[in-house]
Amino acid sequence: MKTKSLVIPLFGLAALLAFVLFSLSTSPVAAGTLPPRPETPAPPSPAPPPPPVQGGVIVLQQTGEALFPAGAWTVVQWQTALGTWADVEGWQGSFNNRNQVIWWVAPGNLGEDSFRWLVYASEARTELLATSEKFDLPGKTGEVVTVPISLGGAE
Repeated sequence: MKTKSLVIPLFGLAALLAFVLFSLSTSPVAAGTLPPRPETPAPPSPAPPPPPVQGGVIVLQQTGEALFPAGAWTVVQWQTALGTWADVEGWQGSFNNRNQVIWWVAPGNLGEDSFRWLVYASEARTELLATSEKFDLPGKTGEVVTVPISLGGAE
């Protein structure tokens, strides 16, 4: 029976040790004894909205039953003070799949006048197919100027 008499004191000792350890781990700690904690980061500020799109758009819209041939090349020109026509650099290209050519107009060019569109059979620019009516660039931001054109001339 010596075994029973040792088990009870050992069990009691283990219980007492568990109680002491539990008490130490949950007891209040004096201020300043905790390790430093990282500061809670401020929530991220919302991203600023994108700037509004500035400028306007010009659109050459192919109309009529007969379509320009595949590979037709378009050129925007402006009229000089002497009355001659000069190509606008960068505003040259072919029609998209909606039979349109679209160019963005910078804010500094809004309201300028005396432009036209030429359509050639190809980028080689050897055969002129159509010339649009004279048009002005959009007058304000967000404005779209659509210029209709058909094979054989302007509308």
